[in-house]
Amino acid sequence: MKKKKLPFLLLLLFTTVIHGQDKKPLSISVNAGISSIYGEATEFDFIRESASDYYDDYYDYDYYDYSYASSINNLITVYNAGITLEKEIVNKLSFISGISYSRIVSQMGSKEASSNDYFFLLYSVSGTTTEFLKANGIIQNNDFIGIPIEAKYYTSHHFVCFFVKLGGIMNYRINTNTDIVFSNSAMEQYEDVMAEKIKPADRFNAFVYGGAGLRIGRDDSPSVSVEIHNPILAVNPDSFSFIKPEYGMGLQVSFTIPLNNKK
Repeated sequence: MKKKKLPFLLLLLFTTVIHGQDKKPLSISVNAGISSIYGEATEFDFIRESASDYYDDYYDYDYYDYSYASSINNLITVYNAGITLEKEIVNKLSFISGISYSRIVSQMGSKEASSNDYFFLLYSVSGTTTEFLKANGIIQNNDFIGIPIEAKYYTSHHFVCFFVKLGGIMNYRINTNTDIVFSNSAMEQYEDVMAEKIKPADRFNAFVYGGAGLRIGRDDSPSVSVEIHNPILAVNPDSFSFIKPEYGMGLQVSFTIPLNNKK
């Protein structure tokens, strides 16, 4: 319970501190975004790739290719929404922090059972008998509460202005759900057993990112911002489950309301 209250206590502390400093511009924003992060699959002994014509040209395998499934598509998608406070520190330079909810979706393979891309999951080994389950994809949803910290520099105070930013976010995992897309619906009875073999992401992870964007609206009135985050890099890529993030980029939209202004 104490861990769950930590982000809210830090946000309250941040609000109290910046209110007590001075009357420089202070604003509150509601934001939402999406990011795509490419990565390398973690090697699991129980995931194997099917043999195809391509592999037959290079290896003398039977119908099953028991090597690790290295050529399967891997993608991490991050959906986020949050509330932040922005405080001007010096002219055109602001400090931002708040609280954010993120759903990090790690996907190996396809979401469709009808996909031509598939691989095999090792179900059991008993004596000379080995049982595999044919799957098209593995999808793991990890939900996080995080605290972003950013520095943003505006090029002007005009109604339409550009800005650049540098930031990071520290996340705490609150929930995990793993789904397996089997090629045959009759195999779904084994989903829970196989999903248990895939560990969830670690409790904590962190990202750093750069960004640039466009704000429409003045300092003393409501405004809308659109920004691109590039690059997005994981501080601790080994903390993720079956896909290690390497490089990503994202889009974020924010609606901002000023709370006080210095004319």
